[in-house]
Amino acid sequence: MYILTFKRSNSKYFQKALNHAINVGASWDGTTAKLMIAEKDLLTAYEDLLYLFSYIQKWSSTKATFRGKSVLPYRFIFRTWNTIHQCRSAYFDTTDPRHCWSTCDSKGWGCKQLHRILRYGKGNPRYKTSNRFWYNFGEFIDHNTWKINKPLIMQRLEKEIDDKVLFLCPFFYLETIKEAVNSLPEYVKVDNIQFSLYHSAEYIDGVKQMVPINIRHVVPPKPITTLQQIINNDPGQYQWN
Repeated sequence: MYILTFKRSNSKYFQKALNHAINVGASWDGTTAKLMIAEKDLLTAYEDLLYLFSYIQKWSSTKATFRGKSVLPYRFIFRTWNTIHQCRSAYFDTTDPRHCWSTCDSKGWGCKQLHRILRYGKGNPRYKTSNRFWYNFGEFIDHNTWKINKPLIMQRLEKEIDDKVLFLCPFFYLETIKEAVNSLPEYVKVDNIQFSLYHSAEYIDGVKQMVPINIRHVVPPKPITTLQQIINNDPGQYQWN
């Protein structure tokens, strides 16, 4: 349940705001207006509340909760509409089961709205914060073996799911995400072919040393496809007078 409240205000728009709130189902006890919206109606609530928020959004008395937890009144409603509702509507338009995939050829976690942890090691691996890809969550058990922490990955994904209330989507299935996490390898070998060590400078006994603290994916070299690329790759082999 989403509960929106606001109190009597000295604003010249108070009566208009109150009238509109009552029209969309709010109660008024003489001091506080209270609007309760069931979860099944949240995906389209933005369209009904936009006019109301144009008056009350910046009032200090405007508060909201979802499942008993304090949320930002307007931001919560807008984000739910802009992400989940829009995504759901697009699914209805396409009826393509791949609509929920991260890309058309990659399933990802099973929900394209899960962005905080990436399912596939692509792009530039030279990043600093070790929380970008699934493989970042783990620990070394020897110098070239990295154990994946699947429970921690699932915990982080569930936090994102709750933050974005993705469970409101009728096509969201938590079991799909759990299956994707369970399908990850238990261990990763750091072989400099698929994965390499990531080091950080640390002082040990007063001596600065590069210490392996995490891993990174390895991007394979791009194939040489043109004569110019061949020449650029090894210009010494191609000299003409």
